[in-house]
Amino acid sequence: MAERLAALGIDVHSVGRTRLFRTPDAFVVGSDQTLEMKAPEAPTFNAFRRAVRTARQQSPRLVLFIDELAVSEDQAVLWLRRSLGRYGGGYLEILVVGNGFGILWP
Repeated sequence: MAERLAALGIDVHSVGRTRLFRTPDAFVVGSDQTLEMKAPEAPTFNAFRRAVRTARQQSPRLVLFIDELAVSEDQAVLWLRRSLGRYGGGYLEILVVGNGFGILWP
């Protein structure tokens, strides 16, 4: 997924995994900002919400890749609002990368 961010002009360095505790997926190069990246496997609200819920334990910044799913921009906005209503505490930024669109929150 780091390659997909690089294609968008966001340079990141992947972080190694550990079994001891949850870690973010990457650091933004040239900063101390961490990112968690998720790609829900199904075009459903539950899969989207699960990604928002689980990522918050790893980084206050989330990138959600839904560009390979049949999800419209309007649907993604609705799902993001509904997910943030319940699981939004602690996030500084969320980027949703869709097929032909992007949503940056806040």
